[in-house]
Amino acid sequence: MKNSRPHNNTQENVNDKIASTGYPNLSRANNTKIIVVGSLAAILLIFILSILFPSDNTNDSSTSETETTTEATTEKPIDTGWQEIDGAIRYVRNDGKIAKSQWVDGHYVGATGVMYVSTLTPDGMYVDINGDIDESVGTAGSRKGLWDLDRTLEDMVSGYTGTWSVYVKDIAGHEYLSINNVQHFSASLIKLYCAATAYELMENGDLEETPQIDSLMRQMISVSDNDAFNLMVMNCGETYSHIAGRAVIQDYIDREGYKDTTITSILVPTKYKAPSSPGRNYTTVEDCGLLLERIYKKQCVSADASDAFLQLLLNQEHRGKIPAGLPEGTKCANKTGDTNESQHDAAIVYSPGGDYIIVVMSSNCGAAITNIQNISRTVYDYFN
Repeated sequence: MKNSRPHNNTQENVNDKIASTGYPNLSRANNTKIIVVGSLAAILLIFILSILFPSDNTNDSSTSETETTTEATTEKPIDTGWQEIDGAIRYVRNDGKIAKSQWVDGHYVGATGVMYVSTLTPDGMYVDINGDIDESVGTAGSRKGLWDLDRTLEDMVSGYTGTWSVYVKDIAGHEYLSINNVQHFSASLIKLYCAATAYELMENGDLEETPQIDSLMRQMISVSDNDAFNLMVMNCGETYSHIAGRAVIQDYIDREGYKDTTITSILVPTKYKAPSSPGRNYTTVEDCGLLLERIYKKQCVSADASDAFLQLLLNQEHRGKIPAGLPEGTKCANKTGDTNESQHDAAIVYSPGGDYIIVVMSSNCGAAITNIQNISRTVYDYFN
């Protein structure tokens, strides 16, 4: 029997066994580790570079996003300045609020924010239809003009019998014409000055306003009653006499600048008697125009007195002269005067083309009423 002994393996067989057992190849593993570490380093480097040097696309995206955000959060600009709001002119301040009870750019806005027009402000300034301060009254602060109308009226009155005087004032335009501003016997136009004086006395507490006084004022102006006038003159005097009352009225006339107006006697026919002073009751178209404009601008004694006075004129019962020359429905506040030798009318006319004052006086004038109607119609047509 043969003896057994171990098999003598070669190196090649050993290596084959190692491979067949699945043990890791250490050289290959080392290579993999190097690749992983290198990849991580590359990724880290790219990340760092992207932070330090951002790409243009990133900037564009960021800018676009910022602009979008800005647009989304920006509010619509506030419309400031003068604007029509709820049918009235108001002033919007920079903070978006409506200005109230103050002057803004030469215009006054009231407690509701509405701009004042054609009225007095709380501090006594008159503002015209555009809200602008208007310090003109009568011929003062105004310019003589209306030349086309002036020439037309000059031609008209030159063909009339008697002595004629005409005054017209474009209130908003601060322009006037005056033809033959001479004194005429005032007739009932003197009642305008008596009424203004009475309003001042009542304003100052020197004459008590009673139902009787109110009734006399209405009869004197709206009805043009001579008895009411003579009683009101007596009520203006401390001693209840016509002479004392006339003195008070004349003082008012002089103080207020009605330089060509005088009151010296009672008006007849009347049931009252009183001695006359030297001279006659005189006035002019310019003096009457000045008084009417003060009423219009709420500057006759006070705003309240002017409003009351205007209402008496609007309720005038004698409408056959200036009002008769106007289109039907035209607002007109007037006071007439007439005697056997004189025909007068003084009025505030509210027309679509502009408000104006017109005063016509005539003496020894023949068919004056028709002529006054024609003058009134001509003036209205000029403004409209």
